[in-house]
Amino acid sequence: EAPRVLMMALARAAQVAVVGDDPAMVSLVGRLVRLLHAKGVSYWADTALELAALGLAGKLPEQAAVIFAASQNLRLELDDVGAEAASLGERVQGCRMQLIELLGPEGWEAASRQAAAMTVAETIGYALAALDTVAD
Repeated sequence: EAPRVLMMALARAAQVAVVGDDPAMVSLVGRLVRLLHAKGVSYWADTALELAALGLAGKLPEQAAVIFAASQNLRLELDDVGAEAASLGERVQGCRMQLIELLGPEGWEAASRQAAAMTVAETIGYALAALDTVAD
């Protein structure tokens, strides 16, 4: 149970960091995604991926779009559509809209297709690689 509790704590801490515009959010999400990757688990993955996309949108918009699409796919697959934190809903929606505007409908559709072709484990690895890129 300890890793699950740690993942929950990291997810909640990252959500608070997003709301507070704290730059530590990317580091917190990186720790969460790294733990998911190391344990080979998918619980908290939808939230972790969504947070990763928020953290990456300004620096790696194409990757962020893929990760956003994957988080939504996973949330639908898990029937966890109510899991999005109310305090982040507006921010998530705004960020998605900015990415669609930046990438254009074709770019967003390409990201959605790429996300649909990836397994959860592949998406977690993809997000981890992108987070490591911006952490350098």
